[in-house]
Amino acid sequence: MRGDGPAWLAEWRRLVLEAADFACEPMALAESADWRLRDGQIRHRTGRFFSVVGVEDSSGRSFPLIHQPEVGTLGFLVAGPPGRTRWLTQMKIEPGNVGAAQLAPTLQATQSNLDRVHRGWSPVPADRFPGSAPALADGLWSEQGSR
Repeated sequence: MRGDGPAWLAEWRRLVLEAADFACEPMALAESADWRLRDGQIRHRTGRFFSVVGVEDSSGRSFPLIHQPEVGTLGFLVAGPPGRTRWLTQMKIEPGNVGAAQLAPTLQATQSNLDRVHRGWSPVPADRFPGSAPALADGLWSEQGSR
């Protein structure tokens, strides 16, 4: 499927959500088999992925912060001649995504995802990263921006 402009993206998102077998419901932390409160942090049973920690700012206000020292891969597969470059993207559904489905790079995965710590599937294009072709850019960047 391809097209131009935001209307096409909104329609793609709608079709993906319509076809998805996805549900995300709140639950008590005590009901989770994989996540628990340990040493004042909410952490995965393996200690991988990320943790939720409490922090206090200079005015004394406390708030939760996601601490994720683990790196991952955000990568696009690109092809085509100069001026006609095509970027492979995906409409990715995850519980933490605003609105459930978001436009994402070809591969968007932490090392824990790539190692299948969650006991799920390996990200489909993972075998194409890294080393299959020269990287156009490589650096440590925030996946969430200012969110």
